Amino acid sequence: MGISKRLLPLCFIFICTFVMLVGCRKTVPVENINSPMPMAAQSVNKAKIADAIIQGGMVTGWQITPTSDGIMTGILHIRNHTAVVAITYDDKSYRIDYKDSVNLKYKDGNIHPYYNGWVHNLDKNIRARLDSIR
Repeated sequence: MGISKRLLPLCFIFICTFVMLVGCRKTVPVENINSPMPMAAQSVNKAKIADAIIQGGMVTGWQITPTSDGIMTGILHIRNHTAVVAITYDDKSYRIDYKDSVNLKYKDGNIHPYYNGWVHNLDKNIRARLDSIR
């Protein structure tokens, strides 16, 4: 029993250190997306492209709203995190750029890794919608 009483404080310190290290995740560089417009979408009007972008965002919970001609704002709320992107598009390409965030540790062009995953999912779903435009 003498050994376990001495190990208990060491185990407690080890567990606390582990929890702190796991909770302090690294940040990564923000990844903005610049994609060529799929061939299917190059011959349709901008309204259909806008609808495809909005629908693509809805698949993964993004709320996308037009702000002006060829520019949209996308907002994603997950738990206590918020990501905001600017989506610009024309008949040749579209871009998804970081705009703002809450609780994603953004600083000097770096952000929590979840952000990049969410943006890549958004891009994948937008591309799928644009590929199926008629």
